[in-house]
Amino acid sequence: MVTLTDLKEALTDIIASMTDFRYGGTARQALREELGLLHPIINAKWAVKRYGIVFEEAGVRGGNPSVIRDGDIYRMYTTHRATSVDTYKIRLHTSLDGKTWTLVGNVITVAMVNAVGFNVDVVAHPSVIKVGNIYYLYFMGRQMQPWAIRREQIFLATSTDGVAFANIIAVLTPRQNSMEEQIWHPFIAKFRDKYYLTCITTNLRLPAANPMNYRLMLYVSDDLVTWSRLDIINMEGALGEWDAGRMYDHSILNINDSLLLILYATEITAGTSEMRIGLAYSFDMVNWFGRKMMLTRVLESEARSIADASILYEGGKLKIWYEADDGVNVPATGQSTLRILYAEATMGDNHLMELWINKAVVIAGDNTDDIDTKFDKKTFHLISDQAATVGVGAEGLFIQAYDEAAGDFKTVDSISVVAATLTPYTTYYNSRRMRLRFVPSAQAVVSAWVSMN
Repeated sequence: MVTLTDLKEALTDIIASMTDFRYGGTARQALREELGLLHPIINAKWAVKRYGIVFEEAGVRGGNPSVIRDGDIYRMYTTHRATSVDTYKIRLHTSLDGKTWTLVGNVITVAMVNAVGFNVDVVAHPSVIKVGNIYYLYFMGRQMQPWAIRREQIFLATSTDGVAFANIIAVLTPRQNSMEEQIWHPFIAKFRDKYYLTCITTNLRLPAANPMNYRLMLYVSDDLVTWSRLDIINMEGALGEWDAGRMYDHSILNINDSLLLILYATEITAGTSEMRIGLAYSFDMVNWFGRKMMLTRVLESEARSIADASILYEGGKLKIWYEADDGVNVPATGQSTLRILYAEATMGDNHLMELWINKAVVIAGDNTDDIDTKFDKKTFHLISDQAATVGVGAEGLFIQAYDEAAGDFKTVDSISVVAATLTPYTTYYNSRRMRLRFVPSAQAVVSAWVSMN
């Protein structure tokens, strides 16, 4: 039985801990984490819905979106290159709804950076934060280094209107023969009275396909100008996981100073550049947990790659802008079209992921991207305008799971499909990664998704 004395002692401990927590004492982190575990987002399952392309220019490279909410408008800063012989620049678009965007113009160019005494040939990877009435724009510039080689490093520019940027300075410079020989793709965030800058860094002493070649490095600052390296963020999965390769891009979201979310793009196998986008959580910017796959390649516009998501949390849902590339080259510009797409994720009872949306599947068959399936129950859904009858040639819908020993996928079940009829299939098969293979009776238009819990 709990006595009045027990309750009094417990209340005294809680008050002491909260006082310690408020003023930064030894119990601060422990209590924050204890309370954080009660946050509704922790262990949440997400239903992801794509809205498709919200911005594109044929044959124009335009990625690395950094989206902020600024009063009644959204601002999206992106990298832009008109042709394969053009120089990269950073542009601004604005929107009232996050889906229809209007070009404002260039905000950072190579010429602007070099005009203040630097020697760069590329500017890219914007990340913006507004503090008071000042916009701080961090970006990568490929600068000539003292050892006579160009290397990526991080610059800062400021603005009072989010359009006209000036006061360009270098804030993070590379170190030769180190894990920071290239410093690129910055992201700026504020968390508990500190500013944090995360960057991808490259260790050129390692083979290009080594997952440790790219590391996510964390820097801390009190004034947004002077930065100190704090730690390496270890995010990569183990061999056989969906995120076992190199991390490319990331975006971090601060939820009421109680929880951090990171949305990150990573290779499923090191060296392939075949990426998925995942989500993880943290209480301290250093230690991340609960990794879940959120987006995989679904649309034809995503056929080559998806990457580089920017997130906001509004109205109880994650708003996600990300880049996608179909790999189709446009002769007039000498490059493929890199598009910005939009998706939303809401918390629910099931983790819901789209696998195909109106996908053209040839008679020889095709595979969905493999997905993270570390859930007890998986229900796959498929609808096709063509049938697929198991036992007739190679036809059928095949549930495939990753075979750890063989390092490849094997079929664990086969199902017939009736044309224009929804085919659901539930499996409890235990596998870290699974996918669908569909072989129709004739070329088909197919949609598929999976619900997991």
